[in-house]
Amino acid sequence: MGGERWLMFKSVKEAEKAKAYLAPLDGGVDVGNGNGVWLDWTGKLKLEVGYQANVLCTEVADIVCREICKRFSVTRLGSGSVGWYPDSEWEPTPEERPTGPQARYGKFTTWVAWMKDYKRAFSHYFRVFPEDYTIEEWDSLEQPVLAIFAKLDQHPDMGQETP
Repeated sequence: MGGERWLMFKSVKEAEKAKAYLAPLDGGVDVGNGNGVWLDWTGKLKLEVGYQANVLCTEVADIVCREICKRFSVTRLGSGSVGWYPDSEWEPTPEERPTGPQARYGKFTTWVAWMKDYKRAFSHYFRVFPEDYTIEEWDSLEQPVLAIFAKLDQHPDMGQETP
């Protein structure tokens, strides 16, 4: 049992660029201890970042999505359990919707902008259960992902976001 995050790229050209960038990963990202994700292109513009149904793999999926969103023009985010995240959710003010995205995350106006800045403080698990999920555990997930993407960025044609 597992889940997936979805990324929709702005164009076929951008998706092909992302596909070439991610090709050395051979369809997945493994950060050790059984925590990782698989990457599956399910259309010309849609990338699924799949994960096992556990807290740490969920976080790896979000960190991987963050790194992809930073490098490529992604227009929509979604999840297998909820569908596409509507940017209209950001519109109600914290007073109108105290538990909504604007109240929880502040300055962002779209899910993609939020994902580009994803951090431990945004995580449901790491934020709500700090005694159960420590900063050391977060670092053990984030640092390997950062190292993998830093290595991918070394290719001279990769890692540059298109306007």
